[in-house]
Amino acid sequence: MLRKLSIVYVLLFFILCGCVEYDVVKKSEYDHQPISPFPSKDYFQISLYYPDKEMNMLRRETRVLQTSKENIEEIIIRELLKGTQKSTMRNIIPSDTKLLSIQEVDHIAYVSFSRELINDSFSEAEEVLVLFSIINSLSELDSILRVQILIEGEIMDEYNKFSLEESYSASSIIVGKEYVSPMNNIEKYYQMIQRKEYGNIAHLFSSNKKEDISRGFIKPYWYEEYSEMSSYQINDYNIRGYGNVFTIEVDMTIYYRGNIKKEDEIKLFEITYENEEFKIYDIVNASI
Repeated sequence: MLRKLSIVYVLLFFILCGCVEYDVVKKSEYDHQPISPFPSKDYFQISLYYPDKEMNMLRRETRVLQTSKENIEEIIIRELLKGTQKSTMRNIIPSDTKLLSIQEVDHIAYVSFSRELINDSFSEAEEVLVLFSIINSLSELDSILRVQILIEGEIMDEYNKFSLEESYSASSIIVGKEYVSPMNNIEKYYQMIQRKEYGNIAHLFSSNKKEDISRGFIKPYWYEEYSEMSSYQINDYNIRGYGNVFTIEVDMTIYYRGNIKKEDEIKLFEITYENEEFKIYDIVNASI
């Protein structure tokens, strides 16, 4: 009897199930990616360099930009010219400066600006901040090792005190560190010579030259060359870099025998950066 009831219940279950309608979902109707509430866009990050508010050093500012078909080097310079977005930094590139062209050849970026980039009233420090804000910003790209700055498409001899005749690599010693003029050591050098303090000059030189000075190899030269020197005047100078190794060309007049006699000379100072200080590596006579 129980067996017959079980068969009846099973038949009843299948009959009821057959009366229920089910929706058939075809795969093709929903075969796509879900729609995101945030449209997909490609972005990239650049680093720009601006002076701090006190105009003592450069600091880095990062920006995230939407991918563009425009040349990446051109994007960097155009963003740089827009000015800083941070209250802790200042703009220093003249606001009416225009980018005329930019091209990369053999890892050197040749960037041409309008003449407004040149400001004759800039101090030496301001000049270096302007130039290395450009050089350091472009050098953030792996493909760029050096930057040549042009004015109206032409190579200029100099800005004010900084040479524009050659290309330069980025400078790390002006980023987050207060600007120090490399001319300070050259001024001290001639002051000590004028006072005949030959024994104190050694600390102005790089470590490899100090030994030669302490052994007396160079002192005879100073005595022979400058023993009758009464005063000096630095007429002009031209800085060629601001990194671990660079040169400064100094145009000067040396006065002898109570200023009765004078000689004009051009010296090329090779400068190194050691232990957070500029040092004189060598001094070479240059033609006038």
